[in-house]
Amino acid sequence: MTATGPAPYPRLVADVGGTHARFGWVERAGAEVTQIATYRCAEHPSIVALLASELRSRERPAPAACAIALAGPVDAHEVVTLTNLGWRCSAADLRARFGFEQVRLLNDFGALARGLALLQPGEVRAIGGRRAPIATAPLALLGPGTGLGVSGLIRRGARRVSLEGEGGHATLGAVDAVPSRVVELLDEWYGHASAERALSGAGIVNLYRASCAIHGRPFDAL
Repeated sequence: MTATGPAPYPRLVADVGGTHARFGWVERAGAEVTQIATYRCAEHPSIVALLASELRSRERPAPAACAIALAGPVDAHEVVTLTNLGWRCSAADLRARFGFEQVRLLNDFGALARGLALLQPGEVRAIGGRRAPIATAPLALLGPGTGLGVSGLIRRGARRVSLEGEGGHATLGAVDAVPSRVVELLDEWYGHASAERALSGAGIVNLYRASCAIHGRPFDAL
């Protein structure tokens, strides 16, 4: 059962994506994240192995509290499967394996959406012709990486609530001939032309491959 109340310190925090995992430590209330380390996911078989590597490298025991943002949907039972890795982990398994008092698993873009409310005026830029943002308007978050992360932040009374989803897997649209042909090719190659197939790291290669096919040029996979 998950503990309630404020998590104790120190806290181990992590962001695990499809390619890299980053770990850091928060030693006390109000402190910044320090001792940040980056690992390549391909060099580890699981979340458990990553956590063990981090603790071993620091030569310190597991802390009382741990929070991990992961690139995949987290269900009501605190179980997550990483979309582009296939790794599966649960908060219950991590508590049992490492002895954490508290474990929090979050969708990575859900966690990022919560941070949108902390942006200062000098950290944002206006788009779309409006001189000033609408304070109560929903906020959207998009991030191309190994996949395409999508989330949002809405206001509910005095609170802000993050919206988590797998928007990167929505069907990609097109408005004229060339993009339509790109969508057709992605659908042919993958069985579904999702936004992530074009708007991601691998999507750059897909777009190049599609451009070669459309213009009758040889495709060099580099």
